[in-house]
Amino acid sequence: MAMLISKFHRLIQSRLLWGAFLVVIVFSFVIWGTKMPGAAREERENRAEGMLNGQPVTPEDFRKAYFNSRMAIGLMLNRMPPPSAELEKELRHTTWQRLAAERQARALGLPATTDAEVRGAIEGQPVFQQEGRFEAGRFAMFVRNTLGELGFNELQFEDYLREEILLEKLRQAVSGTLLVAPSELQQAVSSFSDLFRLDYASIPANTNAGARITLKEAQALFDRDPKAFTVPEKVRVSYVELPYANFTASATSSVEEAMNFYNEHMERFTQLVSVTNPPPFGATNAAPVISKQQERLPFDQVKTNIFAALKQEAARTHAADLADEFAAALAPDKHGKCIDFATAANKRSLPVRTAGPFAAGEPVAGLEDVTTFNRTAFSLSTNSDERFSVGIRGATGVYVLYLDARLPAHVPAFAAVAQDALEAARSEACTKAQEAKANQVREAIAKAPPAAPLAGIVQPFGVASMALTGTVMSARTNANENAEVLLRAALLHNVGEVCDVQRGNDGSLLVARVTERKVADEAALKPLRPQILTYIHRQQLRSLDESFSAYLLQGGRLVDHRARNIAESENETSAKKPRNASNPNAVPADIY
Repeated sequence: MAMLISKFHRLIQSRLLWGAFLVVIVFSFVIWGTKMPGAAREERENRAEGMLNGQPVTPEDFRKAYFNSRMAIGLMLNRMPPPSAELEKELRHTTWQRLAAERQARALGLPATTDAEVRGAIEGQPVFQQEGRFEAGRFAMFVRNTLGELGFNELQFEDYLREEILLEKLRQAVSGTLLVAPSELQQAVSSFSDLFRLDYASIPANTNAGARITLKEAQALFDRDPKAFTVPEKVRVSYVELPYANFTASATSSVEEAMNFYNEHMERFTQLVSVTNPPPFGATNAAPVISKQQERLPFDQVKTNIFAALKQEAARTHAADLADEFAAALAPDKHGKCIDFATAANKRSLPVRTAGPFAAGEPVAGLEDVTTFNRTAFSLSTNSDERFSVGIRGATGVYVLYLDARLPAHVPAFAAVAQDALEAARSEACTKAQEAKANQVREAIAKAPPAAPLAGIVQPFGVASMALTGTVMSARTNANENAEVLLRAALLHNVGEVCDVQRGNDGSLLVARVTERKVADEAALKPLRPQILTYIHRQQLRSLDESFSAYLLQGGRLVDHRARNIAESENETSAKKPRNASNPNAVPADIY
């Protein structure tokens, strides 16, 4: 036994043995912790937001481009539009276009945007300048107010500019391939500047045709397409309003709050003043130079308005807080029981009003801010915890809505829409009669000699004949409201030809003949050529930009994992659902 222990002792002290153990252990850990190339690629693709030209796009890269797309919309509209499924779809499409364009710019070897370029873009904006020089205070105010209200910060704005500058380099590179042919320029110049004399007939609506329509004909129109008279889904709601005026008198604000408001909204308290600058040193008999500059109004001069604004905002905030408290009281308790809407309103001495039934987008009687009210009403469902809204701010107060009933869309019986069908049949008859007469007039003008007076040709049809002289460029200044319609229709026609029937801005149908067409004097055209060339180039660039953006994503170049997953989930859900079990109360998910 002792000999065995002695041999084991010598064995465990062997460096060779421990070295072998170490090699085996290290090699095992390396193999265990190392992923095969195929597995690593599969993991990257599964984690990716999608695939672009066969390359994965990480969620971080997608989120960055997504925020830049949102910022572009916010800066363009000076506000963020409300979340919706349509906006989300458009944002994702724009984001993929932005990512594809950025990758294309890098593939072409375009230089990355430098910090100096970003700084130059900011300092070069006139809105951030005062007397032609960059003013840091103005930029800081833009970051604090504009970007802050949109939900972005300075670093995100700089990142947005960095990407926009790179994309502009791509646009410049692509636009360098555009050429305007001399014939194209000449055709455009002629279209804008050729002098026309148009003789035309105006055919008004035939109201007599509609007067002869009977209820039987209205029934035939209804039977032809009953779905055209579908009554859309409607909702009926009860609601309470907490008027801002009820809380204005009790609202207060301090001098410190007023000063903060004054400093944070300095752009509201500036005015342009005339400043007399002395003549240059050494100049004799030189008149002083008058310039305009912005001057900040003293606090004491505007404090009354500031206190009034703060008072109004405090009242609005207080009303919103009380509305949220009221909404919270409507929520069911842990046992699923909830207080009746009318009872809760009565406890707070709030009168209950009703609205509807009304359809989506339909005006609501007695309300000014219909859009928010209408959208909120349609977001409610019959579930007890989703039947009421939070406080929504309107023009005069804060509203809390409660869904009384949701009426599904349906095709009504003819008797319910007989009057609507009668009006539709009358309108259709008037339109057909008007179009028939217009075609007869056009046929008569086309058969007559080009020099024949138009008045004599159209007189048997009982319509008026008129004349219009001018160019397309002068159409917008012409008192004739149909001038631009007529001149644009005449662009593709020569002298003596008859234009196609046009719908005038006043509802009439117009049949015109090109009686004269003359090329403008060359000397008068020369100043127009650079402007028209710029216009054509912009049109080409816009068309190229749209087609190039579409090209970057077509042909299987894009695989959007999220869109694919949503589509697969919807297919699975629809397969499991029985027919007519779709949820009419579904609300689009919030954006991120």
